[in-house]
Amino acid sequence: MATLEQPRCDLLYSSGETALKEKRYEEAVEKFTAALEENDKNQHFFIKRGEAYVGVKEYTEALNDANRALSMDPRSLGAIRVKGMALFYLEEYESARSVFTEGIEMGSSEHTITFKQWRRKCDAELNIEQQEEAGTLSDEVKQQVD
Repeated sequence: MATLEQPRCDLLYSSGETALKEKRYEEAVEKFTAALEENDKNQHFFIKRGEAYVGVKEYTEALNDANRALSMDPRSLGAIRVKGMALFYLEEYESARSVFTEGIEMGSSEHTITFKQWRRKCDAELNIEQQEEAGTLSDEVKQQVD
């Protein structure tokens, strides 16, 4: 039975990856969802669907998929990236920053640059929030934020 399911999962996953690369995010969500219906034990299906959910701005769904993948492998850098991105777009900048810092500390040079870039974005947003709260946000920055 697994032999029959595996090729279908592979095909769906491959189709989903193609759609994701071509920024056809809704189609990618559908393909990865279908792959998960066949096999919900593969963390990569959750990670990729999470990426697609970010593409369609379904950030809570992306966060759920990242958390599901992390429950399977707490050191999954792909899941950490998706989780951090979802938290960032949900405007949970401190939580996102913590997630990206965790990824940096895991020490994968392949992902470190990306995690550092995202952490800087979190820092910038947190700085803007602090300036807004203190009433010291410049008019120029206010225009950029709005």
